[in-house]
Amino acid sequence: MHRVGENEGRPRRDPLLMIQVLLAALLAFCVYRGYFEASAATIAGALLLLVWQIRPKWFEAAIRGFEHLARRRFLPVALVVIVSFTVAFGLSLTRGIPQPAINDEFSYLLAADTFLHGRLANPTHPMWIHLETLQVIFQPTYASKYPPAQGLVLAAGTLIGGRAIVGVWLSTAIACGLICWCSMAWLGRRWGFLGGLLAAIHPLVLEWSQNYWGGAVAMGGGALLLGAFRRLARRPNARDAWLMGAGMAMVAFSRPYEGAVLSVLSLAALLFLTLRGKRISPGTLLRSVGFPVIVAGGLIVTGWAYFNLRVTGNPLEMPVILHEKTYAITKPFVWQAPYPEPTYRHPSIRNTEAMWMLPVYLAQRRSFAGFYSASIDKLALYSNAAFQGYGIVVLLALFLARRDWFLRLTLAILMVFSVVLLAATWSQPHYAAPIAAIVIALSLKTLKRLNRYTAAGLPIGRTLVRVCLTLFVASMVTTVLEQKPIGANAWSLERARIQAALQQQPGKHLVLVRYTDHNFPEEWIHNDADIDAAKVVWAHDMGREENRELLEYFKDRAIWLLEPDTRKPRKPDVVPYPEEVAIKVPPTD
Repeated sequence: MHRVGENEGRPRRDPLLMIQVLLAALLAFCVYRGYFEASAATIAGALLLLVWQIRPKWFEAAIRGFEHLARRRFLPVALVVIVSFTVAFGLSLTRGIPQPAINDEFSYLLAADTFLHGRLANPTHPMWIHLETLQVIFQPTYASKYPPAQGLVLAAGTLIGGRAIVGVWLSTAIACGLICWCSMAWLGRRWGFLGGLLAAIHPLVLEWSQNYWGGAVAMGGGALLLGAFRRLARRPNARDAWLMGAGMAMVAFSRPYEGAVLSVLSLAALLFLTLRGKRISPGTLLRSVGFPVIVAGGLIVTGWAYFNLRVTGNPLEMPVILHEKTYAITKPFVWQAPYPEPTYRHPSIRNTEAMWMLPVYLAQRRSFAGFYSASIDKLALYSNAAFQGYGIVVLLALFLARRDWFLRLTLAILMVFSVVLLAATWSQPHYAAPIAAIVIALSLKTLKRLNRYTAAGLPIGRTLVRVCLTLFVASMVTTVLEQKPIGANAWSLERARIQAALQQQPGKHLVLVRYTDHNFPEEWIHNDADIDAAKVVWAHDMGREENRELLEYFKDRAIWLLEPDTRKPRKPDVVPYPEEVAIKVPPTD
């Protein structure tokens, strides 16, 4: 029992000051080891905490204002959408409109162009053999191999703002708003609002807002699905069931494999929780929840069947599967035996498939050690992308989950989903986009529990949470500021320069690309949906005899030759074809 006067005369310990001392030690260590990004984050965090200590009323007033906004019904979601769009637009404004730098991006832009022409696929071009490229099918139609959601977003951006990137900004902002809505169901209004704001400035989300190959649509779909799931776990109702079905559709048409896994996990968990609690009869559950979900599932299957029929001619065969059968040697999952090597008409495509992709695939299949090593690399990739190196959050969540059954359920969904990702041959951060809402909920749920911890009467937990959030924000900001624009100084910028220069010249143009010692992923040949109407067409140079029919078909165009591999280190330029006169395309600044 505390005695009167027992602590009189003793200086009161300040946990915030102790944390600053630890930050100073951490900063010295980071500088010593050369961790400059961590040093910048530590400095920023220490400065914020110093201001916090000197002017605590400023921060207390900010917290009260934040809590007041969080209590409003729709305002937090709207504010997150506005913040996300402003940040994404600002990045593009300061760095320049992003240029497609990955073959996948060109494929998604082809899908958008196709949709803008009012069709799901384009007719095969008579000269398609010269036009073959990566991530695109040419038989029985000319179309992107990817699901349609991202292409529809890019098409919407072109219609709304005149540029495909506008669709990326909008989809990112809406996805962050859905993250806020979802987090409010999992964490409450204050922490949910915080989750939406953290998503809006997360480096990975900002990276998705500056490229064309997706992430935001699947993230938004997963947030809609998981937010509805959490509300249905409390009280089954038709409205949230319809919203859950809409989320299932979004992930199904953006990341079909990962979306299907998340949908099955969520439905299984919902069924288990509802029947376990015995709060509703099976018949009522089927009417209020089952019917909307079944209808949504039926629409998803019907939509995919129709899309497949128009693109591949087979309602049961997705474009990506047809593409892999036609061009790939590797298969989507590590347990599958490789395809027989197809007949390639262009060495550049064969080199990409056989010399770049196949060794990575085989290394995962040859031995358990290879699979284990690849799995560790995949987990590190996803963890660093999602938690920005703070993987200790998961370990802390495991410790706290002993007393929180719903936290255990969250961890179980995350772990099963992670194992499913390991089974895929390839890994990219946006493959895990459907589960982003759970990652944010898990991180903040851990901090929320930690916030209540006290020791010796001191609010150690609250201080640690504030320090963690300060470091999170500081590290995110410094990471974003240090990131270079995607595609900067890359071959794609040179391709865009040549494309723009030819666009400014009169008439139409055909660029023949002659590869020699080619850098595999750098594919120069990408075309519009309506090839014959395009100002510039890119094609493979297959030799004078093989080119004869191509040149006759495009006889009304100026013919140019590009040799991207033999002109390094100088910038590649096109010259007239044949090469009697070397006239370079005027550069554009």
